[in-house]
Amino acid sequence: MWKAAQVTVQGRGHKIADKPCQDKTYILDSPPDCFVVSLADGAGSAEYSELGAQCVTQKICRVLNENFTRYFATEESGSVAEEILSFLVEDLKNLAAETDCEIRALASTLLAVAVKGKQFIGVHIGDGVIGVLDENFLAVMSHPDNGEFINETIFVTSSNAISHLRLYKGELEEISAFVLMSDGTAEGMYQRDTQNFMPIVEKLIRAAKLLPPHEVEAELKANFQETLCKVTADDCSLILLVKEPYDSE
Repeated sequence: MWKAAQVTVQGRGHKIADKPCQDKTYILDSPPDCFVVSLADGAGSAEYSELGAQCVTQKICRVLNENFTRYFATEESGSVAEEILSFLVEDLKNLAAETDCEIRALASTLLAVAVKGKQFIGVHIGDGVIGVLDENFLAVMSHPDNGEFINETIFVTSSNAISHLRLYKGELEEISAFVLMSDGTAEGMYQRDTQNFMPIVEKLIRAAKLLPPHEVEAELKANFQETLCKVTADDCSLILLVKEPYDSE
């Protein structure tokens, strides 16, 4: 059985500027078939990016849940990426019309992982990091996609988003956890010079396997507010998707 814990914390910069938290997370547990988690970081320069982030996190979970088997079986990943992006953009256009704004005002990054049976699918646009615990070895599955400068990235609404959408598919085998984090969280948990996670990430995964999600989320929120928010002024978000110990499936 898989379970997930999530946390989003408003950054110091947004508190000072009286702006809402633009990071959003979403969990879709559709037992017994599919478990999907997603995270989005709204663009700081986009007026309604928190709405866009909420929209795409919910949409990608529904899309992966409904199409997992077909997407996994499709050898041409380009067509899958195009379909996924078209679904996301369609919902964002509808939201833009409802909000009376341009679609770029809803800009955000997007990270998602879905597990079903013995298989997984990952999706990533923009910065942030996706990690995987495979045979007790924590590795980065998808690194941040930044431009020339560290604060540049690609958004779901970017004109060149399709060329930057990363799609991952594989067998779970000995994989027992995934971690998704925004770039704000990465400031304190991801070493950009070595492109590896800091030791605290594996400790959080181990705890998430043993404790109920609500306890993990409470600990994460307290930890973020006490330590991580002092390292970065950005919003911070994290999702831990873990397989419970002694699960034979």
